Amino acid sequence: MKNTGTPGGMRLKALREYAGKTQLDVELDANLGMGYLQRVESGKVRHPERDTLERILTALDARYTERRDTLEMFGYI
Repeated sequence: MKNTGTPGGMRLKALREYAGKTQLDVELDANLGMGYLQRVESGKVRHPERDTLERILTALDARYTERRDTLEMFGYI
């Protein structure tokens, strides 16, 4: 069975691809473990900590509305 991911994970992947960054680029910029972003994007990590998401979004240079919408997709208001 293929893991299709979560709306939030798919959103992060789209933002990352739009920014032209690799998963490794973002992991290094956000001070994450290797492979962590892949697990979030694929839905294996369904509810990352808010601080972790904030660091990922900062590494992606996400705009305010992108940050807000992505955080909401993971259940943060």
